Amino acid sequence: MYVLLDIDDTLCNTIDIWLRRYRNKYKHKLYPKDIKDWNLVQYTVPECGTKIYDFLKSKTLYNYVKPLPRALEGVNILRNLGFEIVYITGGQPEDSVYKFKWLKNNNFWKDKDHYIQTHSKFLVRGDLFIDDNYNNIISHKTTYNLLFNAPWNLKYEYKNRVSGWEEIIDTIDEYKESL
Repeated sequence: MYVLLDIDDTLCNTIDIWLRRYRNKYKHKLYPKDIKDWNLVQYTVPECGTKIYDFLKSKTLYNYVKPLPRALEGVNILRNLGFEIVYITGGQPEDSVYKFKWLKNNNFWKDKDHYIQTHSKFLVRGDLFIDDNYNNIISHKTTYNLLFNAPWNLKYEYKNRVSGWEEIIDTIDEYKESL
């Protein structure tokens, strides 16, 4: 069985560092709680616009990104339950090396794991999928999808939500039984 795991803001807290860099450059107060939709451009000052995504290309961004509480423990529990781990992430191919290094440096990566960078996550099949992007979740045809709560997805109705790794860990056996 395969579990597909998004990386940014599902395994690690990318948004805080990303927005801190934006605030430092543009002197505009923008925090995760202010973002109610996936398209960040609408929340930026006009002189920034789509350049908000340039912060994700930084070679040093992932040097400061921290794992979410209990994420590593949860991934290891999934492994112990027999799931193969597939890290699936968006972004540009030339930037994915930084995420991959982050996985290794934070002990998420094991030799039998898989790493896929794609804008079309729906193309990758698995049994369990965990992501914070509502559109990825609803377009994905895995057996069981979990929407990882974030301010940018709370406006959507979706029954299979989790508030964090604590909740995933506490109910992990239910997911395996559902598959």
